[in-house]
Amino acid sequence: MGGETAVNAYRELVSPRVIAIVVAILALAVTVLAPLAARRHGRRAAILLSMLGPLCWGLWVLYNRIIGRWGLDSVPALLLNLAIFAGVGLAAGMILGRVWSRSAAG
Repeated sequence: MGGETAVNAYRELVSPRVIAIVVAILALAVTVLAPLAARRHGRRAAILLSMLGPLCWGLWVLYNRIIGRWGLDSVPALLLNLAIFAGVGLAAGMILGRVWSRSAAG
């Protein structure tokens, strides 16, 4: 640790770039593998599942822009992210629940 101070020695465990790559790979994997759900749940469900990959990526980019603008320790940023993610999650759950109940019934 030669002439380094404690502040200079700090390093992140995982870089933001690595996380962005992992999220992109997972989003792509969900999009590509979603048609496998067509066998069990029908084509509509597979189409909706394939949309979740790009939705996840878009939410990740939006989250990073909000945090980049207002900072990680900002209450308005936290509340805005909470509202966005809760709203999108609620909408996706309602849509997927309807599709699954229709495909199970028919």
